[in-house]
Amino acid sequence: MANIFLASSLFLVLASSAVAQETPAPTAAAATSFVLDTGSHAIPELVDRVATFLDCNILYNATELDGSGKIRVTRRTEVDQKGCWELFGSLLYHKGLAIVTLDEARGYHEVISMNGPRSREISSGALFVKHQDVEAYANLKATPILTSVPLKNINATIATNALRPFFASTGSPSGGGSLTLGNVGNNSDMLLQGYGPQVAAACRLLRLVDVGSGESGDQVQVVRLQHAAASDLVPSLEATWAGRAAVQAMQAQGMPTVTAPLRVVVHAPLNAVILTGTTSQVRDALQLIATLDVPAVVQAPQSADLARRVQQLEELLQQLEGRARAK
Repeated sequence: MANIFLASSLFLVLASSAVAQETPAPTAAAATSFVLDTGSHAIPELVDRVATFLDCNILYNATELDGSGKIRVTRRTEVDQKGCWELFGSLLYHKGLAIVTLDEARGYHEVISMNGPRSREISSGALFVKHQDVEAYANLKATPILTSVPLKNINATIATNALRPFFASTGSPSGGGSLTLGNVGNNSDMLLQGYGPQVAAACRLLRLVDVGSGESGDQVQVVRLQHAAASDLVPSLEATWAGRAAVQAMQAQGMPTVTAPLRVVVHAPLNAVILTGTTSQVRDALQLIATLDVPAVVQAPQSADLARRVQQLEELLQQLEGRARAK
């Protein structure tokens, strides 16, 4: 009887041991940081790693991604989930790739080449974002978004025509589409479509120039400079109109309204200035810019001029000495 009990106990111990071996060990807690080590990384492998870390599905065409080459990293980078998505987008943008959201609720995204046969699907798959929330996408370089910006003081049609050449060269480094501007059929709303940083920059610029004025007929004019630096020219414009505003304020004591001063915004990458004001203000500013935007006059150094005069005196002395000897 004791032998039977001992055998039964041994059987239970072996059975539980076998079950323990078949049962997988509990998985470790999900990683809280994404690490990109130094070295070269194939884009498909990077996409798979990001999808695993963020627990989402990122689809892609392996042939299309292989044609974009590898990403070489010289410094180890460690980021959290938010930083991972931003870093991932920056690396894709660097390689001329965009990421489009197919099903946000279920976590499905797709990587598409900006120069590939499906590039038009990038703009058609742009995610609509309320203009108040655009800043949240300011660091998502590879994410196309679409927004509508209401304007209070400037005309949307005029602003669209004025700003279109201003943003025409803000496309991706690999030839992707630039920022697209338009309107919704009225003069009070602008449509902006592009990648996150482009749309965010345009919204900031519109907030700067969308200011009230005491006169009707506000205009927005973009002026690209040929010779002078925009950052150097703007103080002269602002000082001129600040003086005019002060004189106007003194002359308008007791008057109900005073015309707002001209607003000038610098765009250093294009060496351009954006003028916002009344028709007369913009016209006067254009005339002043034409006067200031001229090639710098190169003057000969004083030392060179002095050397030239000394040489002339030496030549004159030689001539006089020659004449004296001849006599």
